[in-house]
Amino acid sequence: MNKNLLLCVGLFLASFVLPAQTYYDYLDYDSCKDLLTLDIANSNPINGAYWWMGENRYTKVANPDASDTQNPYVKKILATHVGHYIAFKLPETISSTEGYQFKLRYYAPASTTSGGFYVRFFHSSVGQHNNYSQVFVASKVDASWTEITGSLIPNGGLDYDTVVIYPLYNATSVEPLYIDDFQITVEPTASASVAATLESGNTWYDYPGGSSTSLNPIQGGTSTLDTTTNPNAEGLNSTTVNRVVNNGTDHVWTTYVLDAAIPNSGMLKFKVLADCTNGSDHGTVNVRLLNSADAIVFDSGENNQEVGYYAHANRWTDIEVDLSLASGGDIKKVHIFFDYFEKGTAGNKYYFDALQGPSLGAGSLSVNDKTLISTLKLYPNPVKDTFVLNKEVESARIYDVLGNLIQTINNKQTQFGVSNLTNGMYFIEVFVKNGKETIRFIKNN
Repeated sequence: MNKNLLLCVGLFLASFVLPAQTYYDYLDYDSCKDLLTLDIANSNPINGAYWWMGENRYTKVANPDASDTQNPYVKKILATHVGHYIAFKLPETISSTEGYQFKLRYYAPASTTSGGFYVRFFHSSVGQHNNYSQVFVASKVDASWTEITGSLIPNGGLDYDTVVIYPLYNATSVEPLYIDDFQITVEPTASASVAATLESGNTWYDYPGGSSTSLNPIQGGTSTLDTTTNPNAEGLNSTTVNRVVNNGTDHVWTTYVLDAAIPNSGMLKFKVLADCTNGSDHGTVNVRLLNSADAIVFDSGENNQEVGYYAHANRWTDIEVDLSLASGGDIKKVHIFFDYFEKGTAGNKYYFDALQGPSLGAGSLSVNDKTLISTLKLYPNPVKDTFVLNKEVESARIYDVLGNLIQTINNKQTQFGVSNLTNGMYFIEVFVKNGKETIRFIKNN
C-alpha cells in the first residue's frame, strides 16, 4: 500500500482517539488537599454507622513506606469496628453520565491479611444502601502502595455528591488503612476565584477583601490578629483577609461586638481557611453567640455538631450559623474560636473573611448609604507616610487594634498623613453626609 495513503489513514484514525482526561487532586496531604468529613451529628441520610473523625481515626501521618519519598505524608483511617466507615462530602455534585474517572492509592500494613475495603459513590438525598450508588471493591495488598481506578457510570438517574470508604470490608480484625492521591477527572469549582455572596436580608459585618467593614475584630487568647494578603484565591478572590496566629498551645479567638443587637433569626456566615503549615490538614472552629447580658445563647459545639466546624487547609470553607438555634434573647457578641477542640500548637494560622449577618437595626446604613460607602477606597495599603481616599469625607478618626482613639480629623479632606504612627494595624472610621465606614490599613515604614 502506498506509504502516503497509510499515513493519511493513520492520521484519520488518530483524529478519533479521545484525549486523555486530566485528574484533579481531591485528597493529597502533600498538596494540602482534603475532603470534608461528615460528622456523626450531621443530619444526613447515609443509612449506616459512621463516626466522629477526631483523635487519630482520620489524620495526617508519616508515610508508612519510607521508600515513597515523593509522598512524605498520607492519611490514615483507623476504624474502631469492622462495620464502620468514613463519609466525605465532595466539593460539588459530580455527573454520573459524563464518564468521569477516579484514582485512589492505598496501603495496608504487612500484618494485614484480613479482607479488603471498598469505595462507594452516591447521592446523599437517597443514601447509600440502594440502587443509586456505585461500589468499587479492592482486596488489600500487604505493605505496598496500590492504585485502584474506576469510571463513574449512570446509576439510577442520580449524580454523586458523597463518597464513603469502608476500610474493613469482610475483615476479621481491626487495622489501619492508609490512603493518598484521591483524584477525579472533574475540576472542583471551589478552585475558582470568586467573590463572597451576600445573602438576602444580610449586611456585611467585616469584609476587608471587599472593602466593606463596619465591625472590627478583637483578638483573644495568646494570639496575633492582623490583615494580610489572601494566601489562596481558590474559592475566594479577596486580596486582603483577616489572619489570626496562635502564639500558645491552647485555642484562640476573635470577638465582634455588634453595633446593635440582632434577633435570633436569619443566618450568620463567614469564610475560613486553615494554613497548610497547621499541625493537621484542618483545624476546628467553634462559634459562640452572646446576648446583651453576656450570656451564651448559642455554642456550635453543642447546638450544631459534636466538633463545631472544620476549617480545611488550602481551601476556603463556608461557615454557616442558623441564628434560630440561639436561645436566651438577642445577639450582641460573636466569638469565633480557632484550634478549639484540638488545643492547637504555636504557629497555627487561620484566615477568615466575609463575615455577614442580619441588618444591625436602626444603626445600620440604608441601601443608598451602603452603595455610596462601598465605593470608598484607601491606597496605598500598606501605608508608609501618607494615604489617600478616593472620595472626600466630612471627618475621620483613627484607632489602633485595641480600640484606642489615636487621631481625629475634623475637616474635609482626601489625603491623610500617618508618619507619626508606629508600624502595625489601624482602623480609620470615615464619616460622610449619610453614613460612616471603617477601613483597615497597615502602617509599615
